Amino acid sequence: MGAALGMVHFLALMIPLAVAKPPADLVEKVNSAWQETRNYCGSFVFAVYGKSNMAANTGKACVDRKGRVLTETDGPLGPVIDIRLPGEAWYYDPSRPVITHLIAKEGSEDPARPGQGIGEWVELLNDATSTRPLKDQTIDGRKHWLVELHSEESANITVLFIDQKLKLPTALELRKDDKPLLSSGYTSLSLNKDLPEAYFQIRPLFNVPTVEISWDPAESPADASQKVDSPG
Repeated sequence: MGAALGMVHFLALMIPLAVAKPPADLVEKVNSAWQETRNYCGSFVFAVYGKSNMAANTGKACVDRKGRVLTETDGPLGPVIDIRLPGEAWYYDPSRPVITHLIAKEGSEDPARPGQGIGEWVELLNDATSTRPLKDQTIDGRKHWLVELHSEESANITVLFIDQKLKLPTALELRKDDKPLLSSGYTSLSLNKDLPEAYFQIRPLFNVPTVEISWDPAESPADASQKVDSPG
């Protein structure tokens, strides 16, 4: 968690004082690296900045190109587990003694889900109407190119952090009026691990029943789980 919170602190204070030059074919390099990426796992941090404070979530996540996402968000009682699969999901919050297995209602469609990190960031780079290179930075011992992205659809500015060795974006900061609105990033990132089907299922827990419910994928697993009565 220390490295992740360190990234948050760095993103919040980052000021582009100097300009460096990423490779001219940076977009091509990033797209090529992303095409070769079957999946990735890493520790994450997601922070939202208010006028006087910052709220941050940390944890671990794995995402693969088959549409499977496992997120374990750190909590006071243990990790909150959120697993998204095509047509189903698993959810467990240690504060509630029940595991929910959510099965999509017949005829429902999976919406495009936000928060899938690297893939979304690659799309932002591709869709930017203009870019501006910022000074290279080292985060968690790894060198990164920094690129400021501009879009005609938004007045906000996105700063993308691209790992120079992996050729992939590993962090993002959204700014408005030169102030950070939110930041998100991965540390300890690993690519193309062996992730069997069972990896994206919650294992049975002692004295914790599993309840299956019909689910509209437009609703978050957390909200759907709240509708399940706790036993007893």
